[in-house]
Amino acid sequence: MIKTLRVGVLLVGFAILLSCSSGNKPVENGAVIAKVGSATLNPEDISGLNFGDNAEDSLMLLSAFAHKWVEEQVLYQRAQKELASSSSIFERQLEAYKKSLFIYSFQQQLVGESMDTAISDQAVEAYYLQNEKHFLLKTDIVKFRLAIFPSKAKPPAKIRAMFSDLNSKKIPALESFLRVNSKSFFLNDTAWISVSDVSKLLPSSLELSHEKLSKKSFIELNDSTGLHWLWIQDVKMKKTVSPLEFEIPRIRAILLHQKKQIFLKDLERKWVQQALTEKTAEIYVGKSNP
Repeated sequence: MIKTLRVGVLLVGFAILLSCSSGNKPVENGAVIAKVGSATLNPEDISGLNFGDNAEDSLMLLSAFAHKWVEEQVLYQRAQKELASSSSIFERQLEAYKKSLFIYSFQQQLVGESMDTAISDQAVEAYYLQNEKHFLLKTDIVKFRLAIFPSKAKPPAKIRAMFSDLNSKKIPALESFLRVNSKSFFLNDTAWISVSDVSKLLPSSLELSHEKLSKKSFIELNDSTGLHWLWIQDVKMKKTVSPLEFEIPRIRAILLHQKKQIFLKDLERKWVQQALTEKTAEIYVGKSNP
């Protein structure tokens, strides 16, 4: 270690710890906890941190915290010395990062407080129709119903018929039967779900191959885990055009991002023009300096 680098760790004893019943002040006011070069870790630097109510635990946690601080300071100070010639570059980078952080935080505040974030269904549909060829599925998706009964269950034929019937008037009766007699069920066949997610609900022996993924198909499997009914109402294959319903969340996110950019750019133009008009900002390129 560089000779001029001085490291000291000053930790208080158990007597001081025991005198602090709250556990939040494991060192005396004015005591230095750790030191590396000219940098010190003082009690005020750890205010708000909880080191526990037990004296022994507090000392252990404080010691670990101090050692971590020393490690970071040793590395930081060594880096500062070795990279001193690059300090001006780092300062410019830090200043650029600071500006970006302020601007980003302010923009987020503006969006949250002043921008209408609503995206209409008409806007979503219009964007989809204009970009339909770009919405290609990356996985097979299905609309389906699923019911899982005990292995020895024998649901009536009329229930099986209702299970694959699109008549919405029959759903309440079907749901009432399933609530009492099935282990679990899913009847929301208006939502598109990826086949990989559907497979997670099925026993490993029931593989949803492309041959089985056909529209209006009924699949039944009875094994040790139960009697499984799977009805595929509709299917869309990978690399085909994705249906609008499946892309709504993605399109809303795209349109919201575009709306934010327009909102912020309009405000920026307004404020820049105002600053130039009021002479609080001036551009001297192309004119003589004042």
